[in-house]
Amino acid sequence: KSYAVRVQNEMMQIQGKVHGCLRLGASPTVGDFILPRLLGQFSKLYPEISYSMQIGNNQQIYRQLKEGNIELAFLAGKMPGKQLDAISVVEDEQVLIVSQRHPWSSRFSIEKEELFGQPLILRERGSASRKDMEEAFHKVGLEQDKLLIVAEFYSLEAIKLAVESDLGVALISLWAIAKEQKLNILHAVKINGVELVREIRAVMLNENSLTEVASRFLHFTINTMKVV
Repeated sequence: KSYAVRVQNEMMQIQGKVHGCLRLGASPTVGDFILPRLLGQFSKLYPEISYSMQIGNNQQIYRQLKEGNIELAFLAGKMPGKQLDAISVVEDEQVLIVSQRHPWSSRFSIEKEELFGQPLILRERGSASRKDMEEAFHKVGLEQDKLLIVAEFYSLEAIKLAVESDLGVALISLWAIAKEQKLNILHAVKINGVELVREIRAVMLNENSLTEVASRFLHFTINTMKVV
């Protein structure tokens, strides 16, 4: 806590000196479940700043960066382009989620073979989390043609509601289910032998070309996430 307080005090010393519009991009997990809270904290330090945030898969956000529509993005998983400055911010772990009525709701882990024949809900093809899952599954022999995929959704909220309604089980970020776990709506299960941890990174075309607003938010985010 002392570190967080010190960072906040340092930021408060320059409070109110920065204004403008912060144009951000983010992958769904980060944009829906991490950045809004950070922006709320940041806005207390810089009340004159306004915000614009685009949410999309990594390729979509990379394109927005190259076109200059956003200047700073936060992406999970593999980077979509080589010509990027990237700084690791925090880890993201994908877990299997089930409803509280599912037979696995009282378990902490399953064996990978238990996935065979289990209705599975996935992110859309081309998303970073889908690619990460496919690579992790391939390493342990869980090929897609052996799995019972019943739905593919772009929306993380749709995936959570579908699992809650017993359409199937799904892989999703731990960041995305914090509220549902607290309310005992969804249950997280690990798959033994499957590594599903990835990095969330702040990415930009060139860190040295960031506006003052974006540079302040970048360093605020890095310092804040260190103590989460």
